[in-house]
Amino acid sequence: MGAYEYGSQLAAFPLLINIVGSGTVARDPDLTEYPYRSEVVLTATAAPGWVFAGWSGDATGADNSVTVEILGATNVTATFTTNSTYIPLLMR
Repeated sequence: MGAYEYGSQLAAFPLLINIVGSGTVARDPDLTEYPYRSEVVLTATAAPGWVFAGWSGDATGADNSVTVEILGATNVTATFTTNSTYIPLLMR
């Protein structure tokens, strides 16, 4: 028995982003799969009337930007909550 080799290509893994609430998440770089040990910067942007609450899953913290190291299939959730102080201009 010997060592198992992947061949000439490095293993690549998906990065699944789940969003709870209303907002978006940008990836840098934006790829469909990422090589093992690569780093991806995720930036959360809340929709009007919402605020970014934090990351969960394979990333944690409350800063709107986080760096994730890809060590396998990666799942990250960005949670946004309603901003109770937001009043649309039409309702003022």
